[in-house]
Amino acid sequence: RRCSAKLEQQIIPACKLNAAASLAIYQHSIRAQLQKTLAAIYPVCRDLMGSRHFADLAASYANQSIFLTQDINQYGNQFNALLEQTSLMQA
Repeated sequence: RRCSAKLEQQIIPACKLNAAASLAIYQHSIRAQLQKTLAAIYPVCRDLMGSRHFADLAASYANQSIFLTQDINQYGNQFNALLEQTSLMQA
């Protein structure tokens, strides 16, 4: 939250949105793109699990992972570990 507060100070509000609302839209957009990236990397898993369950796992992965590179091709390298952990818990 502290990081968000610092970012909010740097955002110039657009239209009738305040800085916090503008940042929330950006964050949602990034999370949606990361979910699409995982779906493109793991299409069979998405199909087998169903879109909703896959979206929940992708959101969980995004919350747990720290993305240290600007290369989107590196995103999802550890998603298989979450898939394994989830399948073991459901077995």
